[in-house]
Amino acid sequence: VYLAAAIKVNGGPVRGFWSDTSGDQDRGWIGDKLTIPAGATRSFGLYIVGGFDEFAGAAGTYTNQQAPVLDQLFGGVSLGGLTSQTKSSWESWLADGVGFTCPDPAYNELFKRGLLGTALHLDHEHGGIIAGMHNGAYPYVWPRDAAWAAITLARTGHVDEAKNIFGFLRDIAYRDVEGWGRKGFWKQKYTTDGYTIWGTPQVDETSCYPWGIRYIYDVTGDVSFLEDHYDEVYEAAIASSQDSTNDNRLRYEESVDLVYSMNLWEDSFDVFNYSNASVIRGLEDAAQIAGILDQNVCPGGPGTCNYHNDKALFEARADAIRGGLDARLAWNGENSDISQLGIAYPFEIYPVGSARPQLILDRLNGFAPDAFGNVQPLLRGPGIAEWDGLVDRYWGDGYWNGGPWFLTTLWFGAYHAERNDVTVGTADIDVHKEKIDLLIGHLGPMGFGTEQIADYGNTLYPGQTDYTLQTAYPNAWESMSFLVDAVMLFLGYEPDPDGTFRVKPKLPGDWDEMRFDNVTLGSHRVDVFVEREGDTGRHTLTNRTGAALPFETVVRYDPIGDTMPLVRVNGVTVAADVNDAIGAATVTGTISAGVGAQTIIELTMVPGCPADLAEPFGVLDLADINTFVVGFTTQDLIADLTGDGVFDLADINAFVTSFLAGCP
Repeated sequence: VYLAAAIKVNGGPVRGFWSDTSGDQDRGWIGDKLTIPAGATRSFGLYIVGGFDEFAGAAGTYTNQQAPVLDQLFGGVSLGGLTSQTKSSWESWLADGVGFTCPDPAYNELFKRGLLGTALHLDHEHGGIIAGMHNGAYPYVWPRDAAWAAITLARTGHVDEAKNIFGFLRDIAYRDVEGWGRKGFWKQKYTTDGYTIWGTPQVDETSCYPWGIRYIYDVTGDVSFLEDHYDEVYEAAIASSQDSTNDNRLRYEESVDLVYSMNLWEDSFDVFNYSNASVIRGLEDAAQIAGILDQNVCPGGPGTCNYHNDKALFEARADAIRGGLDARLAWNGENSDISQLGIAYPFEIYPVGSARPQLILDRLNGFAPDAFGNVQPLLRGPGIAEWDGLVDRYWGDGYWNGGPWFLTTLWFGAYHAERNDVTVGTADIDVHKEKIDLLIGHLGPMGFGTEQIADYGNTLYPGQTDYTLQTAYPNAWESMSFLVDAVMLFLGYEPDPDGTFRVKPKLPGDWDEMRFDNVTLGSHRVDVFVEREGDTGRHTLTNRTGAALPFETVVRYDPIGDTMPLVRVNGVTVAADVNDAIGAATVTGTISAGVGAQTIIELTMVPGCPADLAEPFGVLDLADINTFVVGFTTQDLIADLTGDGVFDLADINAFVTSFLAGCP
């Protein structure tokens, strides 16, 4: 890569310059005298133009690639005009995907900066997405980082970019052929034109492939996309679950039914929990993909294309490794490591809140020991004020200055966000928000995050007093795309290729509303507005594209005293699947057809008295009788007091009995 720089001032190029005469030419300046009269405004433009050649020392790169661009800039194009065009282009790109607003402007900006920061790492022509900037070791493609970022982009409606990333992994990233005659594992790290930089076998760089492909399919429902990538899905599933013939550091350990490889952090080899959870996720998604293709694309019908045999093979391998992983988790001897939460988020091998991930969380908090009696918390306390509440990678981490990371702190919060789906109130989602709040305070002046965070002591860069971003900034997966994922967790969007729009919104305690616009499911686009007003929760689904589609949403409420939830959709009382233990009502229906049509789901807490059907609640009067009679004659569910879906004498008896008994 060759760089050229120029400054335009006073209508033309500057007249002064100096450069170091050493071989690497790493120091220099260009400049001109600029006089600014009192009260006046002057402007200058700084241009940096890149060029590329296949070899160092190319003589024609500047003349053929860079000078023509600079000539255009000095030929009348203004920096202001270019800035305006660039801003409009990125605003248009953002508008194509999901938008987010809430009462906190910092979050609204964070969401946009997270998406822009992710996109700026992406080679939009060939699909490679680099891990990070600033540090010379990071502008390369890690397949695992790429898969996480692609899922972020697909989740937020930027599907073409997500597909392009997997196009790079399929068509450009180099892989060796294994002894069984197919391409094997993806390498650890690539240039954006597919050359191997680090070739160490790190199994999650391979098992991530089916996971990402399956997620994009869930968003789009595009079966042809699965067909186009099935060869690589198959190769990823095979290569991630058996011995490599090219490198014995990637192998299946039959004695423990686990895969041995380099870990997520690239500093040791073993049969790690995160790595094997990733393998299970990849195998199970590969099996699902094979099953979908078996049912949809075989010319002779299901069972005639060998997809069913692939599915059976992948499921058998996943089941075996599940057994090995469960035994290792029961042993509880792996070092405290944030990545172990991957068994629940994002890989869903174990449900959030279940025993295995809860033990991991207890260890990270310092509430429980490992198998050897060691208590090794990763959640930072008040000892270093700038790190209070942040989270380390693993116990004993000595990389760089051993400080907490954006990635690890977000991972800790994400687990709590997911757990809020099975816990009462807002405590868990509030923990998630607290972690994001802390990280917002550590963003750089341009709103970008980093890999690692310094304190204000001796871990700062020399000469710095408050700039805490370290190692590489910004990053794709390790900060910017994960920040986007963190915000999307408030929506709880679960894409469904069968065409049901599923969300589980979770308002934190200090917000009373939030909006996610343009959420993507196949060809549909839906706006979701979530409100909490007193004892009423309201979800408004706005159809942006017109066609009707089924929905499933979960409205949260506080299960207090002798109250019960009353659910209405567009003013009509409907039945809901109520979990009063945690205060959650699952509501299903159909989003109204028509561009701009709204479907309003409203949950109100009413007294737990079956006959008390109308305001004023708590008083039984003629309004309740009228409401029951109208509901009964129109077969509105408000009058189905027995809950059997039939309007009959049993409902009348139930109403009369309750009315005569009075409300408590």
